[in-house]
Amino acid sequence: MFRFTEEDLEFLEKELKKNREELEVLDEDGLLEIQDLLFDIELEGDLSDSKTLPKRCRIASDLISRIEESL
Repeated sequence: MFRFTEEDLEFLEKELKKNREELEVLDEDGLLEIQDLLFDIELEGDLSDSKTLPKRCRIASDLISRIEESL
């Protein structure tokens, strides 16, 4: 079972407007949905003109990888 860190939960609450209780009980389908939403954030950074990914895009990318490893 995947567990979000406190930092993860704060990020997801802010970026995806999800509540903590909902995030803490996600099943595999729910994690895949979150992963899709995070991919959209990561993609924003890939498409930006910046040479480095913005912090929110790096956090999204890290979460995508961690969720993928847990499934």
